[in-house]
Amino acid sequence: MERSSDNKSIINDNLGLSIVEVLVAVAILAIVFVPLLKTFTQASTINGRAQKLQNVTSLAEGVMEDVKGKSIQELHDLAVERADVSFLPLDKDGTLTKGNLNNVPPYTVTYENVTATQGITYDAVVTIATENYKNKDKDADDIGDVSDANIRELPQINKVDSNKNAVLSWELNKYDNKALENLAAENSVSDSDIATLKDSYKDTAEKYINIEIKEDSETSSTKVSCEVEYKTGKNASDKSLKYLVYTGYFVEPLASEPAGPDIYLFYTLSENVKDGASNIADPIKKENIKIEDKTTGKRHNVYFIVQDGINKLSTYNGSEVTINVSGSGYSETVSYDKFSIIPDAITLLAGASTPDDESDDVYFFSNLKDKNGNSGELFNSKSKDRIYYVTVEIKEHGKPEVLGTYTSTMQTGAEAE
Repeated sequence: MERSSDNKSIINDNLGLSIVEVLVAVAILAIVFVPLLKTFTQASTINGRAQKLQNVTSLAEGVMEDVKGKSIQELHDLAVERADVSFLPLDKDGTLTKGNLNNVPPYTVTYENVTATQGITYDAVVTIATENYKNKDKDADDIGDVSDANIRELPQINKVDSNKNAVLSWELNKYDNKALENLAAENSVSDSDIATLKDSYKDTAEKYINIEIKEDSETSSTKVSCEVEYKTGKNASDKSLKYLVYTGYFVEPLASEPAGPDIYLFYTLSENVKDGASNIADPIKKENIKIEDKTTGKRHNVYFIVQDGINKLSTYNGSEVTINVSGSGYSETVSYDKFSIIPDAITLLAGASTPDDESDDVYFFSNLKDKNGNSGELFNSKSKDRIYYVTVEIKEHGKPEVLGTYTSTMQTGAEAE
């Protein structure tokens, strides 16, 4: 035993820690580090799952954008060109031929063996359907709900293109102002009779607008002509006045097109024709419009648009307009006066062989009210597929389990027309 300078004893003990002390220390370390190790393991697992989810999400977004950037025809043709892309349903002949899309939705496009990051390969199955927007139970008053978009009848608004359709307006009234005077001059014996005859024609004179649609073999087109004729309404032997006011030639429509050309009549009653700032002094009170379709296999729409804010052809002095539309061996006359105006909305005026055959029909549209006061329609209403519901499912290549499902919408294209 050694003694220090202060006479106190110091014990030198070099025996170390006992086994008990070591076990206690190890136990303490285990208590501290096991939860940490578990946290590290969980973090690694979560990171792996997140990376896999990121791979799936990125792939799905890429596929979705690729699909939405193509038409159905282009997706169909892509499957013809690439072995790793398939398209269903097949064409009607059981194959896939480029440019030969002739099937109906739902469509299924499958991208096989697509490589994502980290070298993992996936399959992407895309379904393009229309049924999600054919909800027949939708509340009609809920304008924010578009779940019936693919069955809702919406108006088809056509552009009035005078290069493709016959458009008549001012030509129809070009000679109204002097019609009675010219009729009197044509039928008078002497100049002194003109004024008397003119007065006698005011309540009897008639105006005939004759529009003819026929095929022109020389120009391989459809010819539309309009002749305006004024009659005295007195004696059958009286002389009439005829004016050719319109002639148009229109290229024959392609076989895939439903109609052509259409007829647009922007119609002004004779009594509303202006002479300067005022109406003409001697309007024609009886007006007749005849539209005769001599073509075959072509549908023509007739749009009768009355001007000056008039929604019915009844006036103070009892003017009367009679419209006759004929074609395909069928004719129907609709008289317009203050008691009888127009059939509801769209009316079939020239008959085809069956109700479903529209290829040889004439359809009539107008802004006039019907006899019950309902507003007329200047357009046809039609339901069609307008929105596709697109679903992308991602699977690991060759495995059935779906790793992620992503949805979006896209507008239909020419295939839905």
